[in-house]
Formats: sequence, C-alpha cells, structure tokens
Amino acid sequence: MKSVHQSGEIVNKRYRILNTLGQGGIGITYAAQDLQNDRRVALKALSLHNLTDWKKLELFEREARILSQLKHPNIPRYLDYFQIDEEDNFGFYIVQQLAPGQSLAELVEKGWKPSETQVKSLAIQILNILVYLQDLTPAVIHRDLKPQNILLYRSQEGQIRVFLVDFGSVQDTYRHTVTGGSTVVGTYGYMAPEQFRGKAVLATDLYGLATTLLFLLTGQSPAELPQRKLKINFRSHVNLSKLFADWLDRLLEPISERRLTSAKEASAVLKGEQKLPRDRPHNSQQPKYSPISLQRDEEQFTVDIPPVWFRTLESKRFGLFCLVGNILFGFISWVSLESDYLFLSAEGYGNLLEINQWIVLAFFVLFTFLICAFVFFLYSISARTKIKIDSHEVMLQEICFGLVANNKKDMSDKISQVEMNKSIFSIGKNKLFFNEIKLRFKKLKFGFFLDTKENQWLFDELKTFLKEKKAFNISEELQSKDLKKVILSTASLSQPTEFQKLQGSPILFAKSPTQLMIEIPSAAIKRSVSGCVFSFLPALPTCFILFNIIFFRIIAESLVHHSFYSSYYQSTSLRQVLFVLWKFIFNNSIILFPGFWIIGIYISTTLLLFSGGYNTRIAIDLKNFQIELLGKQRNLARKKPWKQIQIPIEKITTLKLDRLNCPDTFFCRLKLVSKMKDRCFGFFLTRRENEWLVREISSFLETVKAGK
Repeated sequence: MKSVHQSGEIVNKRYRILNTLGQGGIGITYAAQDLQNDRRVALKALSLHNLTDWKKLELFEREARILSQLKHPNIPRYLDYFQIDEEDNFGFYIVQQLAPGQSLAELVEKGWKPSETQVKSLAIQILNILVYLQDLTPAVIHRDLKPQNILLYRSQEGQIRVFLVDFGSVQDTYRHTVTGGSTVVGTYGYMAPEQFRGKAVLATDLYGLATTLLFLLTGQSPAELPQRKLKINFRSHVNLSKLFADWLDRLLEPISERRLTSAKEASAVLKGEQKLPRDRPHNSQQPKYSPISLQRDEEQFTVDIPPVWFRTLESKRFGLFCLVGNILFGFISWVSLESDYLFLSAEGYGNLLEINQWIVLAFFVLFTFLICAFVFFLYSISARTKIKIDSHEVMLQEICFGLVANNKKDMSDKISQVEMNKSIFSIGKNKLFFNEIKLRFKKLKFGFFLDTKENQWLFDELKTFLKEKKAFNISEELQSKDLKKVILSTASLSQPTEFQKLQGSPILFAKSPTQLMIEIPSAAIKRSVSGCVFSFLPALPTCFILFNIIFFRIIAESLVHHSFYSSYYQSTSLRQVLFVLWKFIFNNSIILFPGFWIIGIYISTTLLLFSGGYNTRIAIDLKNFQIELLGKQRNLARKKPWKQIQIPIEKITTLKLDRLNCPDTFFCRLKLVSKMKDRCFGFFLTRRENEWLVREISSFLETVKAGK
C-alpha cells in the first residue's frame, strides 16, 4: 500500500508525521506529534484513493466506534476521529494514545524466553482487559489476539505493564498486519476454529490468548505445533505445571462450548480462586422422536413446536389427572345434591349449618382449580408455539385452532436470563418442566407438557445461542447508517447513553445537557397504597360471595341463639325460613358473580391500565416534550407506541404536583397555555416519586428556557 504522508508533513494543521509504525491491508499507522500539546500520538490513516473494497471502510469506522467507547488503562486511549477532503487526498483518521513498549513478537525475536511465572502474570493482565471488554454491553470481542497486538512496557521502577492494541479485527495498528477484507478475520495459527466460519463468541478471545501464551513458552508459531483431532498438542514441547497445562488445554479446545465460558471464569481459575470445571460435553441432542423444528445460525434462532396433544408421557399423565378429578368431583357433587346433604338435615341444624357452609366453599375452590387446570391443559396441548429471536426482536406466538391466541414481542437485547423451571402442576415424582425467557418487564414461557429431554435440549440450544449473540459484531449497526452519521463528534457525546435507576424505585432515567428521558414501568403502580387497592378490583366478585356466606352465618347464628327467638329454636318454620334465606343469598351471589366481575374489570381497566398500568416514557429535548404509552407490557420493538403526545416547549407554563380524591394518589399536571388541554402523568406513583419527577423535569425545562 502506497504511503499517504511523508515524514515532517502536517495533517489537519495539527499532527506532524514522525515516522511510519506499520501498514496493513486497510490503513497505515504513523507516529505523529500533536502540535497543540507536544504529545506523541498514533495516527491511523485510511485513504479512499487506496481503497479497493468498501468493506475496509466499514471496518475502519467500526474500529473508531469501538475505541471511542473504551476507557481502560491498558488500552491506548482514543483521542480523535476526523476526515480530510482535499484534491489529492480524501481520507479518514483515527488518533490514539501512543502506547510505549515493544510487542511480544519483537521481544521473542530478540531472544526473550519468559518463565512460567512470568507468562502467568502476563496472562492475568491480559485477562483483566478481556474481562472489561466482555462486561460491556454489547460485549466487545477482539478477534485478533496475537503477540503482535500485545505490547509490553517495563517502567523504571521495574513494573511490567501490558497494552492491547488493534481493534479493527483485520488490521494491525502497529506491525505485522494480515491483509484482507473478508468477514473471516484473524491471524492463521491464532484464530479459533469458529472464526473460519465467520463466527465469534466470548471464548474466541480465550483461544487467541492461549495460542499467544504458547508462542511465548515455545518460541514457535502455534501453527507449527502438532495437532491431534484439530487440537494443538503442546505438552511434549514445553514443561509446565499440571494445573497451568490443564488450564491452557481447556482454552485450546476447538469446540467453543468446551472452553471456559468467559475471561472472568478463566481469570478466577488461573488465580486459584475456583477449580477448573469439568469438561463441558456437547449440547444435548434433539430426541429422535421429537417433531420440533429448530433452526439456528449466527443471526437468528427459530423454533416451531407443533401441538403436543397426547404425544408425551407428561401430557398423558396430566390429562388423566384432569379426567379423573373432574369425574370424581362431578360424582361427589351429584351425590351431595341428590341426598340434599348440603342444604337440609334432620337434626343438629346449628352445627351442620357451619359445616355445610365450608363444604360449599371448599367445593367452589376445588371446582375453580379443576376448571383452570383443564383449560390450561387443553390450551397447552393444542397450541402451536413459534419462537423467533434475532439481533433486533424476540417473538413468541401461540396459535390455537387456527387463531393467534398469544403474540408477544420485545427487543432481544432486553433478554436477561433463560431458565428451565418446574411447573406448579407437578405431581409427586412426575415433574412438569417448562422454559422461561426473562426480559426486562415480562416473561415468555413455553414448552409445557413437552418431554423433559426436549425441554432440556431447547434450553441448551437457546442458552448457547444467546451467549454467542451477546457478543455480536458492532459493525452490524454501522451497515444501516449513513457515512456522515457515523463520524464521531463532540455533540453525540452529550446524549444520554445509559439509563440509571432511581434509588428505591423502578423508574429509569437518563440525563444530558440536551435531553432528559424517563421510563416509568407499569410495575411501579403497586408501590403506592391506591395502586395496590385498585390492583385487587378484579377480585371483588369472589370477595362478595365470601362476604355473603360469612355474613349470613353471623346473622343466622345470632337469630338462633338470641333470647328473643329462643322459644322458636325448635320451630320447623323458622328453620325453613333460614334455609330459604341462605339459599336465596347464595344463589344470588352466583347469579351476580359475572356482573360484579365485569364491573371490577371495567373499573380496573379504566383507572389502572389507562392511567398507571401502561409503561410510560417521557422524552424532553430542546424543542419538544413527548409522552409515550408503550402498552401494558414494555414493547419497544413496536415501531409506534400505543399513544404519543408531543408538546412544544414554549407551550408549557408550569408543572405541579396534584392529587386525586383518593388516599395517597398523586400525579403530575403539566399546565399549558390557554386553549390547550392540560396533560397529566404519573398516576398511582408514590408521592416521593412524583415529587422527584416534578423537580427534575422543572429543573430541565428552566435550563432549556434560560438557554433559549
């Protein structure tokens, strides 16, 4: 590649070229002097005149993006990113701190032979850098870990410091660059086997670290060492302690799932903080009898689970339980009604009244449980479940008898955990398992009445996919963006980049000088007294029935035992009147049950869902005040919110704390100019939370108006 600049040339009126550090297939790196502060920097240049593949420009921009997000003492600090548009040169530049020291490759070429203790010390420092990279969201995978990209610096005090360079994945910031622009990136001999397929997981960098350490110990390239079943066989070429050799051996596994899962785990094992875990077997295989269709690649995970019906032993057992339970319950109910035991008795009325009331209540609870279990069973075995996860969205769809009965979506980066749990309907030793995908504000459950092996297989496949997906390539974000938009500027750094959580509250917020964003989840309503009260409105009909039964018991016993009616205690007519009254109240409770249920649902829907049950997002910038309702569950994957209100900043007069005529029911009222309707939000939050909202939003609005 032709050099773009000569020694002594000044770039961008600020950086004087000193010498060339190295060049590769994408760019050339110079040592330069910053004329503003007389500091030596590394200046990486990419000229469009030397560009033969637009993929190289994408990789260059990705490297700039990654470096701008990294802040670690062992990674050369990102300083600047700019472009030059001149007649003889149109190029892009990355400015970094110039890391001192020499690369490990240069030191070995000069005859350096480190001991096992020194290699361990270097490995721990490198692992600390990888732990930092893997803890980022999304995780950053270097993908080109090799001796040329690790610099070693020994201070005057004798302290050894390691620097990790080259975050372009296919080019080297300093020297010994492997050229090429394909998506298969890395350096032969140090590349993990999955990189030849264009894949990269968290354990990929561990493989690169292990091969780099082998180079230090043997002085040979890992590609020159013998292999056995695609695995480097190094034990005959170096004399190491058993623990360290076993640790290296695990990191060199050609199958990524068999390596240690992360840099944090590898560091803990190397330091002796935990034992080396057992060798991980392959993912559990799909049972041969399973009709489930699963497709998985680097980008997408798709599962199609057909209706179970009575295919599995779990569904047969639970179906038999529902059948026997309902037949037994129907038989007992028929015998009780035919014998009139629940309503009439020839003797001992006072005692039997109390017993029979609780029998009726027990029958009602048992009937409700059996009906719910039967409906749950029928729905679970007849529904076809489809699950799709990609880089943007996670979707669970259930189709029952040709109708979409359940369709849940959310953003895939909100997945926090995947679990295989035991259902509450597990009976004795007959365990009923299901899989659960935990998101930020919801849970996606599937796999009911599947075979245990099927659930275990789905769990292993999904967990493996999500681990690999967590470490996705940041370049995917750049492909859909315009070239000018990816050029970093100081203005983009003022936007809120990470949400913080209000102490003692589920409310999330992010603040910058130009923007304020607040997210109020629907779960926040249960933190206030009024929110808890309104949350139980749908249970009013059941409470009404229980109240009638208990109230009549008190009235009946007081009438029977009261001295005024003691002379009529043995009266058959009074006993019949009491039974008629009891039957009338109980029967009316059953008749009025649907009516009160509908009323409870209506009230709870009106006061809860539309006021405080929806996830609310408030976004304020220098021009507009925007309120969005994101649905009952937080669903940011939707292109448009359920409801959106946008108000110009100049139309807002005041923001104050107001309250409803209910205990502990506060909200925020946004008063606008005349002839405009006031806007309210924050219903059923606690007073402290609403006061915080008023204080933060008012302060931001005052700052914006003062700036204008």
